[in-house]
Amino acid sequence: MVAKTLPTVQLVEDETHALINWAKGIWDSEDTYFSKGQKLAKRLGAHYRRDGLAEFGFWTPELAGDVIQSERQLDLEVFTPLTPINFREPEQQIKFKRDRVPVIQRGEFVWGVVAGLRPGNRDRAGCFYWLRYIDPDGRLYYLRDPLAYSLPYGVFAPAELYDVRRLQRSRSDMAFFRRRCAPASNPDAPVPRVIDPVNILQIHVKTASPEGTIEGLTRIFKAISDKLKDNQPLTAFEQCYTGYDAVQLLPVEPTIEYRREDTNIDHAFFAVKYPAESVKLQEREIIDPTADEQTSTTVEAILRQPNTDNWGYDVPILGSSCTNPAKLGSLRTDEMIEFVATLHN
Repeated sequence: MVAKTLPTVQLVEDETHALINWAKGIWDSEDTYFSKGQKLAKRLGAHYRRDGLAEFGFWTPELAGDVIQSERQLDLEVFTPLTPINFREPEQQIKFKRDRVPVIQRGEFVWGVVAGLRPGNRDRAGCFYWLRYIDPDGRLYYLRDPLAYSLPYGVFAPAELYDVRRLQRSRSDMAFFRRRCAPASNPDAPVPRVIDPVNILQIHVKTASPEGTIEGLTRIFKAISDKLKDNQPLTAFEQCYTGYDAVQLLPVEPTIEYRREDTNIDHAFFAVKYPAESVKLQEREIIDPTADEQTSTTVEAILRQPNTDNWGYDVPILGSSCTNPAKLGSLRTDEMIEFVATLHN
């Protein structure tokens, strides 16, 4: 029944090899190692393309030293929600269609272009993903995407494929950038510069609004904007947010998540319940590589709204391209862009 209602998730081999050849051309060039990294990094992570395909790239130097890479079972594990996810629900149990897609390792990188995946946006969840592999000794490992666009359930959970191209195209502050950016037709134009700010308002998201979220800040600044437009007086509370040239948020990257190994309490915000006939997959646990051979199954996961937060300085590199979901009332990437656009407008 699942296969009839959802598109087939599969690797697109010709597109994957085109991506690999692109990466090989850069890697084999005479550029510096830093310059090669700059170019390759632009296509790492997960990118939903105009043609409806999803492009994945992982930097996996820890796998490059293995002598016999062909003996490793390497898959992109994908979780497609079968029922809508309510991102404001404190806890919920969701069924997912789970697919395992073979991807290709070349040196320090793993690449794949995949069909049949649904991207997330402001109103719906996309497919979740991470890289998993079984080494020749039967040990299972998970590799998360350090360049993910969306981590609604924290750094230990699978990342979410997100339609960032649509998000950037539809943002409401495009006129702000058009006024300040040189036209693409004039590559010799000077790089636009923002005027140096003199007065900067530094904000701690969790304490700067009643909601303690980015959308709470957006609501405050929208109300101020509407009052200024209509020549209405500001409250004393609202005046605290005015008179500045710029806003600086204290760090909003996902924070470190601590797990206690000496208890039976499941602290995960995205806890996958694999089928009973499948071996429970725990990181670094020795398993039977033949015990989980199906590439498409139905699984359940308990989703809990993340609450891991601090002053923002205790952060991992993993997921630093995202906003800490504990600071997002909607758990959606759009929330931060809407905040930025409100300030620009």
